[in-house]
Amino acid sequence: MWHGDNILGRLLAAATLALALGMAPPALADTKTNIVGAGDGTPFSWTCPGGDALIGWGWNALYNMTGIAPVCQALVNGKPSGAKPGAPTVGFGHACSGSPVCKTIIGGGPVVCPNGGFMIGVEVSLNAQSHVHHIRAICKADGHPREIIKASTTVPDPAAVAVSSSEISCISIVGSGSYAVGVLGAFGKSVGTGITAFGLICSSPDQSADTPPADTGDAADAGPDTADVGDTGDSDLQEQIDVGIGPDGVSFGPKGKARVLREPSTLYADRGDTEIAYFDAGDTVIVSACERKGRGWCKVIRPQPGLIWGGDLK
Repeated sequence: MWHGDNILGRLLAAATLALALGMAPPALADTKTNIVGAGDGTPFSWTCPGGDALIGWGWNALYNMTGIAPVCQALVNGKPSGAKPGAPTVGFGHACSGSPVCKTIIGGGPVVCPNGGFMIGVEVSLNAQSHVHHIRAICKADGHPREIIKASTTVPDPAAVAVSSSEISCISIVGSGSYAVGVLGAFGKSVGTGITAFGLICSSPDQSADTPPADTGDAADAGPDTADVGDTGDSDLQEQIDVGIGPDGVSFGPKGKARVLREPSTLYADRGDTEIAYFDAGDTVIVSACERKGRGWCKVIRPQPGLIWGGDLK
């Protein structure tokens, strides 16, 4: 006989009594997402030390991902805090025991979220055997849009490519303000099998009265209206037109300014949803206009048109 209604009623009554007595209700347990991949082999599950968030990983790979070593950092008021994390100390998969963990075949890292961000999801790509070919962290940093960072690399092989990909989102599963606190999945016995499935462990911060919620970028960070786009970060001038006279006659086009990437960043076709290119720290782009004096989205005209977050530019 199902007694779910009675159990739920008792839990609600207990929570109400606890609040009436000034007692805090128990914290919700961490939530494990579904894993993506076949999942054959040895399962693994690991959570960051209490209060820490997942911000990236070290890894190794051949033609697919063969090992992963999670990297964590403490969160304070929704932001990573404290000293920069050192090398990973625990890993899963091929050559991931001992020190250093997950000895490099190709890859290594650790790769961490830019701008002092933390992981709110992951994109998992599978090969034809439904084993993990590569993964990409979905990151969020305060004052920055959601960003999917570069993939874990593999040895190029036309016969071993990613054939599908799936996105795991802590926010979709746990709710707004949630973030990743651990990893789970499985790995095969041989290096050729590698990581056979991958998922996340998610948590939601304790939103007390004096602790602002973590900035997830789902609503408030969508950016101002496109009509506000109109300065290069140095003035309030609207986008300027450059007139050129050459052997083919007169040409017209937006006048731009060279800007250098202070850190890795993503070029979007829209405001943070459709990725079209990736840049490394030190790369140069030509920007024709920015929102909010460079503190919002900037319009890139070269090396290819798109939108980039102004905070990533020097």
